Amino acid sequence: MTGNKVLTASDVDPILQEFSNSLTNKNVSAEIAQEICKQLKKELIGTQTASFTTIQQTIQEALVESIEQLLTPKRNIDILKEAVSAQKKGQVYSMVFIGVNGVGKSTSLAKTAYYLKTKGNLKVMIVACDNFRSGAIEQLETHCKCLDIFLYH
Repeated sequence: MTGNKVLTASDVDPILQEFSNSLTNKNVSAEIAQEICKQLKKELIGTQTASFTTIQQTIQEALVESIEQLLTPKRNIDILKEAVSAQKKGQVYSMVFIGVNGVGKSTSLAKTAYYLKTKGNLKVMIVACDNFRSGAIEQLETHCKCLDIFLYH
C-alpha cells in the first residue's frame, strides 16, 4: 500500500504498458489501447493516490472509468419511435448487432424484433451473418421461430 503518493511517469508507464498489452490481447485495437493509455497518463501524472491504495489500483480504477465513459452512449435512441417514423416515410430501418461469440447478440436481436413487432406493429426481417461459425442461422431460427419473424439467410 502506498497512499497519498503523487504519481510520476515512472510510476504510471509500466502499469499502463501492461494494461495496453492486456487490452490488445482481448482484441482491442492497438491504436485504441495506446490512445486510452496515453490519455490516462495525461490525467494521472501529478495526481495523488488515495489513502491505503496502491498505484496499480489507482490506475486500474482510472482505466475502468475511462473505458466506461468511452462505451457510454452520448445520446439515447428511441428505436421504436425511429422505426415507426421510417415506416411512415416508406423507408427501411436497419440495425446491426455486432459482438464476440457468447455475449447475447442473438437473444438481444430476438427480443428487439419481438418488441418492434408487438409494440410497433412493424414487419421485421432478420438477416444472419457469421464469419466464424456456421451455426448462426440455426441459433437465430431457434430464437425467432415462435416470434413469427421472417429470417433471411
